[in-house]
Amino acid sequence: MKKDILYTLLTQFVVLLSLLIGYRLSLYFFGQEGFSTYSLVKRDIGFIAVALSLGMSTSITRYLAFNLNNNKKQFDIFVASITIFIVVLLLIFILIVLFKTQITYLFFSNLKFSNLVYPIFVSSIGIICHTIAYSFYRGILKIRVSNLIEIVNIAFFSIFPFVFSSNIVQVLYFSGYLQIIFSILIFIKIYKNIYDKSYAFFPNAMIKKLLSYGLQRLPADIGFNLLLLLPVLIATHNVSYEYGATIAFAITWFSIIGYLFSPFNAIILPRMSVYISNNQIKMAKNITVKLLMFVIISTICIYILELLLGDFVLKLYLGEGYTSDIKFVINYIMYAIIGYTIYLVMRGVVDALFTFGVNSFNIGLSIIFYVFLVYLLTIYSHEHIFLSAFVATMYFLSVLTMFWVFKGLKKYD
Repeated sequence: MKKDILYTLLTQFVVLLSLLIGYRLSLYFFGQEGFSTYSLVKRDIGFIAVALSLGMSTSITRYLAFNLNNNKKQFDIFVASITIFIVVLLLIFILIVLFKTQITYLFFSNLKFSNLVYPIFVSSIGIICHTIAYSFYRGILKIRVSNLIEIVNIAFFSIFPFVFSSNIVQVLYFSGYLQIIFSILIFIKIYKNIYDKSYAFFPNAMIKKLLSYGLQRLPADIGFNLLLLLPVLIATHNVSYEYGATIAFAITWFSIIGYLFSPFNAIILPRMSVYISNNQIKMAKNITVKLLMFVIISTICIYILELLLGDFVLKLYLGEGYTSDIKFVINYIMYAIIGYTIYLVMRGVVDALFTFGVNSFNIGLSIIFYVFLVYLLTIYSHEHIFLSAFVATMYFLSVLTMFWVFKGLKKYD
């Protein structure tokens, strides 16, 4: 497990580096306007891809972990996930064709960005295809293979298109197409490895099972990304496009810390699922407590490091694009970092402990909490409404998550 965490940590470092390079390239090639557009687009793609995934990344991983030595079940899970995504993508494509104008206004508050709708859709498909391939190998505990897929699809294919693109639209199209093609090649390999002529090709029972488990987690996946997107959307519509883009970049910078902790979430769900299925509850409890302490201590250290070096790194990274507004918004949002990392890591423990959507319930309460705070702070004319509400909501979410972690572990006493 330690080696898996190390390799995954290195992978996330590469992904993190590619993310930073992507933002820098958008500023270098397309100027401040291109940088602002790219910041908003990346946040939108993250939200859309998660919404279209229907919580399948979690359900694929979990059910594969419960069927490590059963090729028939693995085949059913693979075919069921592909079938679900094809149907969903066809339905979403129809909706985009019918409501392109409304979608443009929702995400950009300006119809001049309508040319971004289709490339965003293509990029989202690429992310979803990657999710299936990545989740499959993660579920069967081939962590190194899943890491390699992550490096190629998310890291390399995110920055390579800048080399031969003349605008953001082309970057999004090329990135999405490359991810789709590479993922399809992986699908073919998976199919050849696990297919047997005796298997039924349309596993209806598994489709229902994946949907039943995944849809309960869909509100959590959508809701969490919505929490990260809400300050951007509200600021874009109520203040300005530029301020919304500033918050979008600040939240992305804030989310970078999450990339450092994703190895734990990527590994903890399948591992905890195996421990629980084998009734190794003491092991599960020990790992949970140690992981929580590690997350809190390491996050505090990272926060202190960001306070000391963040300003220097941002100036070096953004150059002329660095402004006092960006600095202020990032520093404000960083107050929420401990609550953010606790949720990121411990949500995997919650998903392993409960079959019903506890994380979805927690996220739903947190969104209500955020909206209520924005309304309350508006009444009292509080400054930095969107940012203050965001910080408070992250800690509210972390408290809810830990409540269910301890509740879930206690039921096995």
